[in-house]
Amino acid sequence: MSNAQEHYSPALKEMQTVKGCNNLEYYFDGLDGMMEDTVRNKFYDEILKECKGKCCIDVGAGSGLLAFLALKHGAKKVICFEQNSNSARHIEQCRKRMRILSSRIKVINDEFRVSRWNRGDYDLPNNIDIVFHEILGS
Repeated sequence: MSNAQEHYSPALKEMQTVKGCNNLEYYFDGLDGMMEDTVRNKFYDEILKECKGKCCIDVGAGSGLLAFLALKHGAKKVICFEQNSNSARHIEQCRKRMRILSSRIKVINDEFRVSRWNRGDYDLPNNIDIVFHEILGS
């Protein structure tokens, strides 16, 4: 095991290991560093001001940081798509801890595919204004 992986708890390692196509496992290291990346976070904090009054989709929501920033800036609703069930549960736990109404943030534990959106598989509102993502390692 590399030094980078050794400092993570088993729960975090599990959360960062994802089975992708053809059952290949992907390990995402450094997510904690992303959360502390002030330049990155300041950038998103600035551009997500565009979400005020909008209905948004966060594709590959991960920790939910971008979704919560959009809500901070007045997004009417954010729908988070997150394949990793541990990450999806984490977003929901954060929502509850921050006492954000479930009507303002919805977590869908599934992959996002435009073709499935077009077919109506996701039961999304008709008035989606903004779709954003920061998908790394995919």
